[in-house]
Amino acid sequence: MSTPAADVDVAAPDAIDELTVTADFLSWEGGRLTATGNVVVTLGPERLQARSASGTAEVLELAGGTWERASEVVRFETATVRLTTGDLVASEADFQPCRCADGGRPALSFRARSFTVLNAEVAIIRGGSVRVFDVPVVPIPYWREPLDPNQFRLEFPELGFSASGWQARWLGRVGVGESQVKFGPAWREDRGGRLVVSAAGPAQLDGEVGWDSQESRVRGAVSSHGGASPGTARVAWDATVQSDLAYAEDMAPAFVDRGVLWNDRRLLAAIGPLRAAGWLPSDDSAGTVAQLTVRPEWGNAGFAVAPRVTLGARRAESGDPLSALAPALRAGADARASATLDLFHAEVIADAAIDPLAADLSPAWGGLVRAEVPFWAEFAGGRAQFYAGGRAGWSEGDPLDLTAAPAGAAGVGPSLRASAALGDVVLTAEAAALYDGAWGPLLSAQASGERGSLRAELSADQQLVAVRTSGTWAVEAGALRAGDTALGWGDVTWHPGRFLAGGGVSQGFTAGSLPAGVARLGYDDGCSALLVSAGFSPDRELPDFGVQLQLRK
Repeated sequence: MSTPAADVDVAAPDAIDELTVTADFLSWEGGRLTATGNVVVTLGPERLQARSASGTAEVLELAGGTWERASEVVRFETATVRLTTGDLVASEADFQPCRCADGGRPALSFRARSFTVLNAEVAIIRGGSVRVFDVPVVPIPYWREPLDPNQFRLEFPELGFSASGWQARWLGRVGVGESQVKFGPAWREDRGGRLVVSAAGPAQLDGEVGWDSQESRVRGAVSSHGGASPGTARVAWDATVQSDLAYAEDMAPAFVDRGVLWNDRRLLAAIGPLRAAGWLPSDDSAGTVAQLTVRPEWGNAGFAVAPRVTLGARRAESGDPLSALAPALRAGADARASATLDLFHAEVIADAAIDPLAADLSPAWGGLVRAEVPFWAEFAGGRAQFYAGGRAGWSEGDPLDLTAAPAGAAGVGPSLRASAALGDVVLTAEAAALYDGAWGPLLSAQASGERGSLRAELSADQQLVAVRTSGTWAVEAGALRAGDTALGWGDVTWHPGRFLAGGGVSQGFTAGSLPAGVARLGYDDGCSALLVSAGFSPDRELPDFGVQLQLRK
């Protein structure tokens, strides 16, 4: 007997927290359910809609419906749901692996003659295809798609072509704690194969290693940065290591800058007042090659003192191999005292160290003295703190560690410091004119907020300006000059809604450097992305061309 009803609660099997069926018309007779018209079946967190449904408390048959869970949607012609396990078997199904933030249909989907969900954790696709904008692109006789992001899954293969030939890679992804780890093989027609590994999360890592068929040797590179605070301890690191300095130039596409500006390895660890820092630069200049500093610090009421011991290695002449390194041991201390009154602020930093292993036992020392007048200034929407006065910085000797010259720049002269907050933007800046045999500027400014940042530095040793913005228009641009290194770069991305377009150019300003550029055009709905890119450089006959199809989940 069929009667109109709003809903009916069915006794749920043990494996289902809650099973509820609603429909325009339904009946429940002899342990069998029949429902037609706007049928909605709720199984715990999952929801199925269909034109009609029939079955028992263990198995339901549905026609013309949709299966929805946290982030996935499946549209099907017919489906069978085993309520005791949560398994679903559907025919002529359209599978959307994630939902777009704007509620629209994602560009990427799967079409399958047979679609199976096992234990609500893994989707099996048979006789299907990958579709972009509902157009079949790649046939897939069989595909396994985990619904749990922490399970192992294969990403879509990537294929590209450039002046160096064809290249491809196919990565798998698995969740490890709070991180997503990707790994898999990559291949280039001119260089051969290599293994690629990357991790995103609290610890960032990117690395690759393989046999270079042109060089007939193993080559690779790895970079990592991150931090952790277990209990009272703090650990942070930032490291980049290459098998050789030409690796980035040989292996990167044309639109990636071929110079490696920084290739340092840094480590910081702290627990209570005890601190340890390590540094390993990569250049071949004379001087410090590696160091590890232990520096406990105690302070109270504007005064702090920090004894330290630094272990290191020193290269006597530029270009010496690592076997020619000489050990170094530096012992010293730095002290800081500051006082702020209503109309006066003073700060003194002093630092001294000695290297008992060096032939010359003369100490390295440095310091900074400030004498300033603090004052506030009101401006539209905020207030700024200023310190106007003078500063004197000095350093003598060969500092083995990074704290031996706390002044940042030697010389005596007037200075002005400022800090302010305007909404979510924080601004800090310092300007000084310093005399150390000749007058030289010292300018440092940084502004940062949720939508971008600006950084500028100007001194006798380095000039830098860099800007970054995010949003519909994303900009990254800057220029750097430090020693023999000079580089300029600019990149703009326009991302209104789902459309994406952009490009950029980089230019080194040293002998032999060439400009390089890239253009990008794509689609990104937050769930899936299709990106076409082309890179250009004067020394390449053909552009580097790549197509990337990405599922973001």
